[in-house]
Amino acid sequence: MEDIVGFDLAKLAYEKGFDLPCREAYDSEYKELNSSIFYNGNQFFEIEDIENALTNSGHTHYLAPTQSQLQMWLSNKYNIIVVAFPHYDADYEIWGQDIIWDTLWSYAIWDAFKFNKDATDFQSYGDALEDGLTEALKIIKTK
Repeated sequence: MEDIVGFDLAKLAYEKGFDLPCREAYDSEYKELNSSIFYNGNQFFEIEDIENALTNSGHTHYLAPTQSQLQMWLSNKYNIIVVAFPHYDADYEIWGQDIIWDTLWSYAIWDAFKFNKDATDFQSYGDALEDGLTEALKIIKTK
């Protein structure tokens, strides 16, 4: 199962215009909602469901895409590429014994195929990608 983005990233994506159907959403109290229990009976949340939830409850709800879905949306709509990749850090004992290799993760962002930003030393692929997606969304100018 793919990781859905966290609440803060879902909110930022909504503010930047993300509008693709998603299996998950968040309500205004950070609670994750699954489309199978949503009132519309549909398999996916649509942007209209989010707008209706605001109208009906008075609270903003947010689509919760998977990380890869948001990654693809950024690529297709804004030509922004976010890639997470591993790098290795060796930790040697003082006498040259017990060499320990740690796998840490990094990300890089290209905006219209020009290098924009990178960061390193995340503990997992998902953490690196989540942070990279957040930084990539910050590049987008809102109307």
